[in-house]
Parts: sequence; structure tokens; C-alpha cells
Amino acid sequence: KFDDTAAKKIKGVLDIIELDAGGVPPQLNKPMGGIAVIAENTWAAIKGREALEITWDYGPNKDYDSEMQTKEMVKSFESEGTVRRKDGDVAKAMSGASKILDRTYTTPYFAHGMIEPPCALANVKDNTCEVWAPIQHPQFAKDSVVGALGLDDKNVTVNVTLLGGAFGRKSKPDFIVEAA
Repeated sequence: KFDDTAAKKIKGVLDIIELDAGGVPPQLNKPMGGIAVIAENTWAAIKGREALEITWDYGPNKDYDSEMQTKEMVKSFESEGTVRRKDGDVAKAMSGASKILDRTYTTPYFAHGMIEPPCALANVKDNTCEVWAPIQHPQFAKDSVVGALGLDDKNVTVNVTLLGGAFGRKSKPDFIVEAA
């Protein structure tokens, strides 16, 4: 929940919009949810954002701990797993080995992030929508905008701009639906 009373008093702030979330787990074609400050310029948008009084619901993963997840995964390696394929006899080979090396290597959790942020421009007017965005799956983006806005397929155009190092993230059109 949020209170935008103070934010709307900031000179240059035009509107505050709540973006509904696509649910948990996040949907690839729906916004992740949040609050957008629409302003005449960047400074007004930043000041408007700072003036918002927000109470966030961090969802079911609010207590997620990557160190604990790593410990749990390492512990799970120590137990017997489910055999999916059997070639040879590992237990027999291990018991007869003259030397056994047992090592566990871990790396910290790293989010799969892209170099540049997702961005899109959408011009919606007269039951049409034209989008400009660096998207890897323009048809999925178009279908998602059609579904979100309830427009006729022929009235939505997606223009693909040059891509950066998105590493697959820009195949998901949630940010384009947000813009539209």
C-alpha cells in the first residue's frame, strides 16, 4: 500500500500509478508490479518517488537467504539421490579404490542480470498502440500488449530497436506491457 499525497504536491509530478503484479511466481508477460511516478522531468520524478510513503509486501521469498540455500544444497549432496541411470557400480568402484579425492566447490549466488535495464516506449491512442523496445521476441511482446490492453491484433505494432547484452532477459515482455 502507499500514500502519494506528498508526492503529488511535488512540482512537475503529473501522476502516480500503481502497476498491478502478475502474481507469484512472476509471469513473463505481465508487469512485476510497483508504483510509477509520471513527471515532467527526471528531477521531479525522483523527488516524487522519494516523497512516496510505501509499505511493501515482499512476498513469499522475503526471508530468502542464499547462504542457507547453498548449505542446504551441499547437505543434500551428502544423501543418497534417486538413480536415474545406472552404468556400472559406483559403490563397488569406490570401495576398491586405492585413493579417493573428495572435494566440494561452491560459488556465491549471482543473479542472472543484464548489462542494461529493460526499457520501452509505448504510444497508446485511438485504440492503437505502437511500441519501440529492444526485444528478442517481438511476437510475444505484441501478443502480450494485445492481451493487456484488449486491443485488436492489427492495431498493435512493435518496433524492435538494437539489443544490448540482455542474455535472454529481453525475450520476456513484462517491461513492454508496463510501458503500454
